[in-house]
Amino acid sequence: MADNPKLHCCGIVELVPPPQPPAKPSNKRPLITGCAEVERTTRSSHHDGSGGGFATQFDKKHKAEGFVDRTTGRAGFKEEVKYKSTVKVDDKWSGCTDVYSTQVKFKRVTYQPAVKAVPRFKNKRVNYH
Repeated sequence: MADNPKLHCCGIVELVPPPQPPAKPSNKRPLITGCAEVERTTRSSHHDGSGGGFATQFDKKHKAEGFVDRTTGRAGFKEEVKYKSTVKVDDKWSGCTDVYSTQVKFKRVTYQPAVKAVPRFKNKRVNYH
């Protein structure tokens, strides 16, 4: 990239550890277990050209669906949100175009609590009096 001074890029990727379950009594399991991941990407570019003006664009994509883990078979809920912001500036005086783009992704999977099997009949014996 040092050979081409007309193109500049930078990026940031950030991973966040899964949230810790709240404090619970020792005989009960947490109601919700899950994992969260945040990915943030920032990119800017500079291109030579002619023209002038200023433009901005903001996109948000949200996706949510049921989810079954292939390895454990646990059912849950998967949610993805993606934000993208773009700013384009045309400079007529210098003949340059600057484009700044920022993208943020958030993914979360929430699993349903494990359910214990409950016997159908607690008393299988019939008592006659």
